[in-house]
Amino acid sequence: FVEHSSRRKYFPSVIINTASAESSPEFTGTRGGDNVVGIIEDKGSEYYVVNIFSGTHCILSRLAFEGATKRNKPELKRGDIVYARIISTSTESGDIEISCQSTGALKKDWSTGETVYGELPQGLLLRVSISYAHSLLDPDCAVLNALGRHYNFEVAVGVNGAIWVRSGGVVESVVIRNAILNAELLNGPQSEAMVAQLVKKAKKMIDTKKS
Repeated sequence: FVEHSSRRKYFPSVIINTASAESSPEFTGTRGGDNVVGIIEDKGSEYYVVNIFSGTHCILSRLAFEGATKRNKPELKRGDIVYARIISTSTESGDIEISCQSTGALKKDWSTGETVYGELPQGLLLRVSISYAHSLLDPDCAVLNALGRHYNFEVAVGVNGAIWVRSGGVVESVVIRNAILNAELLNGPQSEAMVAQLVKKAKKMIDTKKS
């Protein structure tokens, strides 16, 4: 991705900056420009209602997607997950408004599936503390980089404490989920050691099933 984003793809030895929810405190520090991960809760003729775990209604225009028109726009349903940015915290109705449109110079149509913002494919949705979510946004985040040395996966981190993860298989997803949730109180070396242990256990389990 060209612009700075908290959605990244990880591959072993290479990092390209580019469902069930866990419990976590509500997100209250909304600011314009913040990137968030949310769940579609309802839709009307013009807007989707999105849960971004803020305790406040959040709306997403059905046309707020790259290249969307009245005749050609995403048709999201309840339970779908989106990655978006906050564009207003003070609408007339008091709702937070988000958008799936990028501010970058290079933009691709929503239908290509290659946009920074928009609907996220099927994956895992985790909830973590707001402070921990901010640490996961660091390009040098130890736990994400350690996982990226072993697995191909994609992650979208919202400053609202919601994290979406997609990987190539069930075992990888479980390891990634557990590693992220376990690393909150660990330092860099501890996170790397924990990831190595989880990966080793997962490999042993797979080898045992094959034998």
